[in-house]
Amino acid sequence: MNEQNLIREGIVCLLHMDPDMAVLPPARCDNGCNHTCYQSGCDIIVVGTHTGSAGSLHCLSQIVRRFAEARVLLIIRKEQASLTGEAIRIGAKGVVSLDIPGHILRKAVRTIAEGGSFIEPWLAQTISETPYRHTSNPFDSLSPREQAVLHMILSGANSGCIAENLHISQKTVANHHTHIMSKLGVKNMVELLRMAMRHNLIQAFN
Repeated sequence: MNEQNLIREGIVCLLHMDPDMAVLPPARCDNGCNHTCYQSGCDIIVVGTHTGSAGSLHCLSQIVRRFAEARVLLIIRKEQASLTGEAIRIGAKGVVSLDIPGHILRKAVRTIAEGGSFIEPWLAQTISETPYRHTSNPFDSLSPREQAVLHMILSGANSGCIAENLHISQKTVANHHTHIMSKLGVKNMVELLRMAMRHNLIQAFN
């Protein structure tokens, strides 16, 4: 049995510890992302990075593009922390590392299955410290932490939920919200949603 099989079976065993969680048989996409990655009615898809960073992000983007209703949790290796911001931008509802305790993994799965978002705290801290690029896309002017907050706002999360998932205060969430609106030059949520729709963020995140 190779390492990936051990990891896969370990994750399945952890999820089976919650009796109300039903785990479908693992799927492999050897020839690119296909319909075996998603089955109608499932609450969450867990995607690993055994295919490498490029492969996992491509798989994530294909799932989100083909199945707009899909909720995806990406599990990465600790050294792949830099993938977090891009995964959230593409449309992942959550990102955790293989080092995460089992009960936190189950909490992440449950949170996302119920319509929320979950970023492992140290990964959120990592992306908040990553310099952002200035491009023609107005959303790229946001810092990684602001992008994480924006993602949760667009997913329908309230300030309390955002604060809990990112392990920050609700006042800090409010400050991020203010900075996001200021940087984007919008005055209210209607304008923010219109801008997000023009740049396909609503489709990517929801």
